Amino acid sequence: MRKIVSMIFVMLMMTVLVASNEASFQIKAYRPDPHKYLDVEIVDAISESIATNPPTIDVTEHLLLFMGKENGENTTMSLFSEHVVFAYRVVGNESGSYTITLTFEPFYLDGNASTDEGKFIAAAYEIGNTSYTYTQTGSNSYTSDSNTYVIEETGQQKDSRIVLDKALSADNFVKRFSVTEESKLEWIVRGSVAMDVGPTTYKAAEYGHYSSTVTVKLESNK
Repeated sequence: MRKIVSMIFVMLMMTVLVASNEASFQIKAYRPDPHKYLDVEIVDAISESIATNPPTIDVTEHLLLFMGKENGENTTMSLFSEHVVFAYRVVGNESGSYTITLTFEPFYLDGNASTDEGKFIAAAYEIGNTSYTYTQTGSNSYTSDSNTYVIEETGQQKDSRIVLDKALSADNFVKRFSVTEESKLEWIVRGSVAMDVGPTTYKAAEYGHYSSTVTVKLESNK
């Protein structure tokens, strides 16, 4: 029986509401502008599918490609492009400040978290190929009526290599970016996520279906 490895995606989108320092607080409601939009998508990077917003990504037939190094050598990947398992894409046309958070859990037998070493497969992740562009100009800026508008990374980023080599562990990437106020053109934010499967824990794991939950959250920080 084969060990089947897949990723399960949960996608969230929210606007942050900030309470005051007093006991009372405000509840805000927004009437969405039908001409403005904001969307986040996940693209399966496995060659024969390239599906958009898949509920799962099955990497069973590609495990040799994604297998990492032996003996806990959790360094950088030998070739990032060959280990990309999925990409994210955020599309919008509204200015503001945004945060996209990608949270990863280890691979568990039947998706059930366990401290049993035989029911857990380690993995490591890296993020790259990030870009911030306006669709119309193909760059991260444009000028209109003597005003320059920019989309760019802002604030503290959390994008170093993630290593999940212990059961009941989880970690995330955090990418923050802003779009200049009054900017009206469509913009696209892209990034890719590459994965190493831990070969030592894979060989020691029981046969069965292993899955990891990946949560993608897009926040508008207004």
